Amino acid sequence: FATGTEASDYCVTDTAYGTLTVTKADAITLSCPSGNDITKTYDGAVLSPAATAEGIGSDAITVEYSTDGTSWSTTAPGITHAGTQHVYVRAGNSNYDTARCEYTLAVTCRAITLTSAGASKAYDGTSLGNDTVTVGGEGMALGDSLTFSGFATVTNAGTQANTFSYAFATGTEASDYCVTDTAYGTLTINPYSSLIVVNITGHSDTVEFDGNIHSISGYDATTTNTLYDVNNNVDCSNLASIIGSAVGSYSMNLSGGDFSNNNSNFSNVVFNIVNDGYLVIEDHEKPTFITGCSAIGDQTPMSNDVSGTYTHSGTAWDLTATDNDALQSLTYTLSGAKSILTASNTSLDGQIFNLGTTTVVWTAIDRSGNDTVCSYDVIVTAVSNPIVVC
Repeated sequence: FATGTEASDYCVTDTAYGTLTVTKADAITLSCPSGNDITKTYDGAVLSPAATAEGIGSDAITVEYSTDGTSWSTTAPGITHAGTQHVYVRAGNSNYDTARCEYTLAVTCRAITLTSAGASKAYDGTSLGNDTVTVGGEGMALGDSLTFSGFATVTNAGTQANTFSYAFATGTEASDYCVTDTAYGTLTINPYSSLIVVNITGHSDTVEFDGNIHSISGYDATTTNTLYDVNNNVDCSNLASIIGSAVGSYSMNLSGGDFSNNNSNFSNVVFNIVNDGYLVIEDHEKPTFITGCSAIGDQTPMSNDVSGTYTHSGTAWDLTATDNDALQSLTYTLSGAKSILTASNTSLDGQIFNLGTTTVVWTAIDRSGNDTVCSYDVIVTAVSNPIVVC
């Protein structure tokens, strides 16, 4: 009771209380992130924007996040790798109605291009390759990398795309990248253009005549350039073979135009004939007398002419001969008492011999010049003068 009011003057028979009510305000302003704040290209960094909320005056507002609508946290969720994440947001305190919003985080793949390098050289028998790859486009994010393998190689003259394989290194997510283009450099090997001289030597042989067919074929090819394989790179349009049976010399008739290079790795090959191939068939066997001087023997005819000479008639004193190849001539010469031929030098038929001893020398010659010689004597004696009886 107030001062001057006596409490005993009053009897409080009942005390009743009224109700004081403060209703929740709905004045929270909640803003979810949007636009560029929730979308980006993968860069290796987390995308984690936060929502903002304001109440009345300086009232503290609690903002909570959920990715499933059930579990809530005051930490804004984020994503690093390519993909999407839907986020639910609520804000409030005990004096405010809860405000809500939601948004979706999106990280798109990083567009890259892969281009392998090319290379070129002249043919040298070794392979050519290049394991350099340039990553273009938006490039790799910091800390990410690729590995490359299976690069193409080329060994022979020509071109080859420098193909390759790639893989994302451990710790790098393939889904974070979009390979928008793969380009291949060109590997080129140009033909060897320096002069290569191939020396050709035809095979040759010399054999003894035997009436049979003999042959020789082939050639030897050499070069000082160790890159050039003469055994596999040379074609020959000439048969490079000889066949013969008769005595004589036979040639392959090789020429540089008969030969060609079949290897496209070489563009400047010439062929030089060092020695043409040949076959020589020789005859060293001498003729053989069939009827020889020993068979004829020395002859001792009597003169049959008043002059004291002897004229031979017939072929009984003639020789016959043979040869393994061909007999070219069978002739005789005379020396001694009579050295002038009065008949053919191939037959003594009709030959006149003087008194005394004449040596007949027979010579058989074949077409290779081999000769066989023998001789016998013709000894002419005079007929005694007849005795006249009167």
